[in-house]
Formats: sequence, C-alpha cells, structure tokens
Amino acid sequence: MLMHCFSVHATTAILETRASLSHGLRRWAILSAAVVLALAVGPGCSSQKNPDPGGSADPRFQKVSIADQIYVVQDFLAIGFRESKQYNVSELPKAVDAWYGFWKPGGIAPKEFELRFYGSHEDAVEAGTVPAEDASGEEANLDRATALWKEGHRDRRAIYDYRAAPMAKYKDYAIFGNVVLLCEGKVPAESLEHCEAMINALGDGTRR
Repeated sequence: MLMHCFSVHATTAILETRASLSHGLRRWAILSAAVVLALAVGPGCSSQKNPDPGGSADPRFQKVSIADQIYVVQDFLAIGFRESKQYNVSELPKAVDAWYGFWKPGGIAPKEFELRFYGSHEDAVEAGTVPAEDASGEEANLDRATALWKEGHRDRRAIYDYRAAPMAKYKDYAIFGNVVLLCEGKVPAESLEHCEAMINALGDGTRR
C-alpha cells in the first residue's frame, strides 16, 4: 500500500495556518497548498502510525492508503453500514457524496461514522485531508461559524457527560482509496481502531 504522511513540521504549519487565517476562499486555498507541501515531504516519515496509549489500534495500520477500486456508499451498505443522513457536498471541495450513519465493529455496540466520497484517491488526500483534520481530533472545530465545512457540524459533537461541554465525536480519521472516514472514538487510537475494522470489512466483504 502507498502511505502518505505528514512531517511534524508540516503538520504544525497546517495547524498554525488554520488557526490564524480568516474565513473564505483564501483559507481554503492556503490550507490546500499546505497539504500539498506536507505530502511532498512525506517520504521521509514512517509508514506506520505511532501507537496511542489510550487505545488498541494495530500499529501497522496505515491511516492513509490506496485501494483497488472506487467506492460508493452502496459498498458500505453491503457490509452493514446503516445510513442515517446524506449530506449536501456542494461546499466540500471535490467531494461527490457524504453520509452519516452507524456501523458495528465486531463484538461491540454500533459506532457512528461520517463517510466522505471523492472522485479519486488523489482528490481524497489533496482536498479531503484539511477538512477532515478540522472536523476530528481532540482539537476539532465544533463551531459552525468557523468550521471549514458547516454541513453536519452538529452530528460531529459527542456528550459523554451531561455536565461537560460537547467534545469531538470523531477523534481521528482515515483515508482509504477515494473515501475519507471519520470514526467515532473516545481517544484517537480508538477511532482509528474503528476505522481499521470498517476498512478491513470493506476489503473482505464481511457484513457486520
């Protein structure tokens, strides 16, 4: 599999740029340029993600990998994904479709997923990385006013304790072929574990 990854300096630059830019097209253009730069320096980094002590994702799992076909939502329905809502992708650059729904990784309760479909793996990486970073992780942007993609922003919030402020539902994401998967989890490694389970089921056609 081909693995794209960010250097520490490139990732830091993306996050600092995202925090300082004003809204609108200028934000999109500069962030997209930052992603291209990050991908260009990627060969110097490891093809494995660092294990997170807060979860049990396989350290060999590649967060970004190619696939041997172009996927559509019907492929996910075939493995048991239960669609709840289709999003309007008119303001998500280069995306062709997006869905929110539920899927059950083996042996545990159903988890929530957001699937963003692009025309190619290259589009998913180059146009889909920055919006996925913005919508996931410990520092996910849950504010509709400043979110890079406003559609479905409420669905990305999780409340594990009614006394606390909402937190990000998707603590991490993965890119498999032409699909960006935002996966529910209480910590990043747990989210990646759920992403990995879905990708593996998709690859072997296992219905859950």
